[in-house]
Amino acid sequence: MLTNEETKEWLRGRSFSEATQTLILQIRSLPPSRRVQGGRGNWRGFYASAKMGQTNPFESGNELAHIKDKLESDKDVLEYYAQPPKIGLTYPTKNGRPYSCQHTPDFFVIREDRAGWEECKTEEELLNLTKKSPNRYVQNDDGSWRCPPGEAYAEERGLYYRLCSSTEIDPIRLRNLDWLADYHTEKLPLVDKRISEEIFALVESKLGITYAEILKSSIEGTEPEHINILIVTEKIYVDLSESPLGRPDKVHVFLNQEMAFAHAQTHKIKPISFPEGFQLTQVDVGASLSWDGEYWEISNLGNERISLSRSDGRTIDLLNKEFDKYLENGKIVGVETQTDLHAPTIAQELILKASHKDHSIAQERLKAIEPYLRDNPPLYPGTSIRRWRKAYQDAEKSFSNGYVGLLPKQAGKNSQPRIDPDLIKFTDEFLTQHHENPKLRRSRALYRQFKEACKNHEPKFNPPSEKWFRKRIQQRSGYQQTLAREGSRAAKQKKHFRMDTIVPRHGDLPWQDVQIDHTQIDLETVASILSLETCSLSSAIQSTNINLGRPWATFAVETHTRRILAVYLSYEEPSVRSCLMIIRILVKRYSRLPRRFTIDNGPEFDSIDFNTLLAYYRCDKRHRPPGEPRYGAPVERVIGTTNTQFLHELQGQTRLMRNPRQVTKSVNPKGQAVWTLYELYESLEKWTYHIYDNRPHPTLGMKPSQAYEVGIALGGRRDFRRIDPNDETFQILTMPSPPGKTTRIVQPNGRGVKIDHFYYWCEAFDAPEVEGESVQVKREPFDISTALAFVKGRWHKCISQYDYYLKGLTEKEIRLISEELRKCKFDHSKRVEISDRELVEFLTSMEVIEGELGKHRLRALDNKTIIARIEGTEVFSTDQALSSNDAKSSTDANSNTQIDSRNEELDSQELQELQEVEDVLKQLEYFGEFCL
Repeated sequence: MLTNEETKEWLRGRSFSEATQTLILQIRSLPPSRRVQGGRGNWRGFYASAKMGQTNPFESGNELAHIKDKLESDKDVLEYYAQPPKIGLTYPTKNGRPYSCQHTPDFFVIREDRAGWEECKTEEELLNLTKKSPNRYVQNDDGSWRCPPGEAYAEERGLYYRLCSSTEIDPIRLRNLDWLADYHTEKLPLVDKRISEEIFALVESKLGITYAEILKSSIEGTEPEHINILIVTEKIYVDLSESPLGRPDKVHVFLNQEMAFAHAQTHKIKPISFPEGFQLTQVDVGASLSWDGEYWEISNLGNERISLSRSDGRTIDLLNKEFDKYLENGKIVGVETQTDLHAPTIAQELILKASHKDHSIAQERLKAIEPYLRDNPPLYPGTSIRRWRKAYQDAEKSFSNGYVGLLPKQAGKNSQPRIDPDLIKFTDEFLTQHHENPKLRRSRALYRQFKEACKNHEPKFNPPSEKWFRKRIQQRSGYQQTLAREGSRAAKQKKHFRMDTIVPRHGDLPWQDVQIDHTQIDLETVASILSLETCSLSSAIQSTNINLGRPWATFAVETHTRRILAVYLSYEEPSVRSCLMIIRILVKRYSRLPRRFTIDNGPEFDSIDFNTLLAYYRCDKRHRPPGEPRYGAPVERVIGTTNTQFLHELQGQTRLMRNPRQVTKSVNPKGQAVWTLYELYESLEKWTYHIYDNRPHPTLGMKPSQAYEVGIALGGRRDFRRIDPNDETFQILTMPSPPGKTTRIVQPNGRGVKIDHFYYWCEAFDAPEVEGESVQVKREPFDISTALAFVKGRWHKCISQYDYYLKGLTEKEIRLISEELRKCKFDHSKRVEISDRELVEFLTSMEVIEGELGKHRLRALDNKTIIARIEGTEVFSTDQALSSNDAKSSTDANSNTQIDSRNEELDSQELQELQEVEDVLKQLEYFGEFCL
């Protein structure tokens, strides 16, 4: 990416007008003019650009391919900006009327010697658009495309406008660019000098050596990593358009591009081309010819003459010059040669058109005549055997394939319809009008109406049978019929599945693409003894379990190997917290992130925190098209498999609730629930990480763990993308911002920043220049007693003055309690405001541990057991929970030292109010509400 000084220097070297220079500088300074959309079956997302040092949005697979193939890897491209400001286009419509519109191009590109706009369309889309707007989209004679109004707008400003078709993208090159994308980083390691020199010597010694041969060579320590690095750093050369790097036995490696060109010339074979109408005729003794409608056979070939014989015995001699002349002007043509030229095609058509039954008959006949095709056949073959043998031999002579002659005679024939074509047309019109609509009429009632329509038609039709009518409906079934009857969502299940990309849908390697999705699992759970004891509610349940409902699971699945990389379980609905937590688990288990995440269109995947994390670690993000579940097939299939093979085998599973009217109290899953969240997560980890991972996958033909190891061995481990899960930056980036704005204003009078009714303070707020400034804040969602604030270029830990009472509470609990308190204070005449003191007092009341709020508290405590397991910390035991009051009291003074020092600055009235609140809280501590 150019700096401002480099941009000005580039502009000075070009003959742009002042207005054009201002326009270019404006485009560089502005964000994308609009949000990308993912409708019409298109992908949307952003690409983490190494060249630009930022994320660039795209709204189709074609745009993403253009970024990778034409912009990111082209050295002529200095900068590119997605979704630049709109430009005005004026052109005549199809009817010749003038038309003007505002158009947002896909990219504005700055190249070495020019700059301009580039618009990406698929070839199919362009062919449709040129019919609607022939003056806007024009195809050249060579197949390329132009946009005359766009070119006219650009030329006025000394720029260019280019319309790019998907046919310009090389799919093999694009696959290889994906393969090498990880290596375009500043952290790229150097190849050992000994290994690189030996690789250079091996490549030089054998022109056109393959990638696989280098790996199998005697060079000690050679790995795919070394070859990939040398390719990216241009120390060796590979034609990325020749063959995918995933096929190392087909990839040729050279020292430079010149050597690759020389190798290509030595292996280039120019195919023989024939003029139009040219025919090949076999000229040999015994060859059959057609001359003036008569069939002749070549009987002799001489130096000067050629002899031809006819079936009636007549013989004629022709000079070789005369014979060649007759061949040239087509008066003599080869008979058997012509048949031979077309025989393979005819034989193939007959084989393809034959039914399964026809092939079974042919195979039985072949087995029967096989003994009679040998040199010493058995004596006295039957009539059928002789007939089949003759048919086999005739087909062998005519088609060079005797099997074709054994197919039944009716095989491949097109039967003529016995129904009047006009009646078929009338039936289709009737079905379009009366069947293919949202009424969803049954075929039997529809057939009665159809018979009446046939009788009332002029001329009258003899109605066909109901069986034929139903069959005609079935023949018309598919996407269009379902769309008309049931709508687009149901029709998508029958739509031809087409990935909007020209590379393998699931990548060539592990870690190229990981899909994340959430699901509410089919199992009811109960509160654990730990959470009940912590809240002092164990006596309330006695022999009856407290049902906490169905938890949510989040899966991260590697699409190439179908391996479940991470799984997370929580009572919270899908949110950015679930997304960040699954990434924490991913990094904790593998110490790396994928090159791309594929997700659905949930709002949690569009959050600032999630996008920031992905952008920081250069991970692309791709949203599945709305309403297209098959684009997320790997993760959807994993979820289905987990339900059917694991969860549905457990007590408390909810399959019965698909027909809730038939469920009685004795079999209701809520009463059958026995699993706690922690126990379920522990078992789910064993299922996903051990059982599923080591079972053969039907698509892969091997275990997911084996497919993963094979892919890593083929593409390299790429350890330079490793991430330390304990790294402070990673921990902060995976901590979400509080609800609402990501920044807060530092309040005066030593209060700090306010988040959800509570003030948080740190020593960095003492600086006079910080007071009144807006700072970025983050807060751990599962423990709101502390927060982080970004002050003076670094993050600082902040604590609340109510740290003692907020310890262990979650953001969701505070939100629910605030809503409940708001209901209690509701007054139509004024806006309800809740102070932090009122919220703390309400936290100590009995209402918090009763009813739904009590269940939310139990869910939050069970969630913490999952967090403790993930982070590897100790989970509280029952004895620890019962004795936590004493532990709290002993640590209270140390945790509130900073607050006590600031309380000296508060007036006496505030101190008195705070003391009263603390006295009330201490009296109610026996409820165990805050004993964590």
